[in-house]
Amino acid sequence: MEHLCENHFSSFSCEASTSSKLSDPYFLVVTYSEQGAIPLFYNQSSNTNSVQIGGAGNMVRLSTGYAFLNIQAHSKYLVRNLENLTLLKKYTIPKKYQYFDKIFFNVLKKHPNRMPEIFVRFFKSFSNSAIRFMSNKSGIIDDLLTIAKMPKWIFIKAFFNNE
Repeated sequence: MEHLCENHFSSFSCEASTSSKLSDPYFLVVTYSEQGAIPLFYNQSSNTNSVQIGGAGNMVRLSTGYAFLNIQAHSKYLVRNLENLTLLKKYTIPKKYQYFDKIFFNVLKKHPNRMPEIFVRFFKSFSNSAIRFMSNKSGIIDDLLTIAKMPKWIFIKAFFNNE
């Protein structure tokens, strides 16, 4: 089976087909396109009469848009403490990851054309470390492996220009 895929940064389409003719009953053409926008900011809502969840609850990693495990952990936290919601400490992504995300986001703002290369580097080797990093479960070795994969100069500049 042949796969033809194109990635246009904000949209992705893929066509898969066999090399057979249209009259062949096993001929398959699948075309799928998706577009979206991930909020690259933290919600500043201060409404104390509600509990914000998902993106509104700041569970999206600004560097990657990854939120799935953060949303699950936040939901479990809320369920475990349902009777004391008004007394709960706000659930947040750990500070270490917020700091890394700010640096990564600075690179994203200043070098959007380099992001496809950076994301490929991020996942190319040591992918388990990348997954742990995205899931807020990385240790120092995972963090160092992730940092080692990045282009050094633009990240060093982003580190010193971290707002």
